[in-house]
Order: sequence, then C-alpha cells, then structure tokens
Amino acid sequence: MCDAIHKADGLIWSSPMYKGTISGSFKNALDWLKLLGDRNPPYLTDKVV
Repeated sequence: MCDAIHKADGLIWSSPMYKGTISGSFKNALDWLKLLGDRNPPYLTDKVV
C-alpha cells in the first residue's frame, strides 16, 4: 500500500462514520502511512487528496 500511495498522483479517501469518527480499519491504514514520512519528498507532498 505504501508504494502505491507514494507513486500515485492523487488519492481518494472514503470511510463510513462510526459514532462521529472514521472506522478503526481506516485509522489503521492512515497510521501506516507514517512509514512514508521518511521518504523524499514526504508522503503527501504534492498529492491531491
């Protein structure tokens, strides 16, 4: 997942709401994106989200 997101030009994120917040699995996926923070450029630089 991390390589695919790093290579993508843009991202579409969608999650159902549970008690006013995102689902646990969606939160977990976002947490894993921190692994891309050490790349140059960092993971969401110049991305359309």
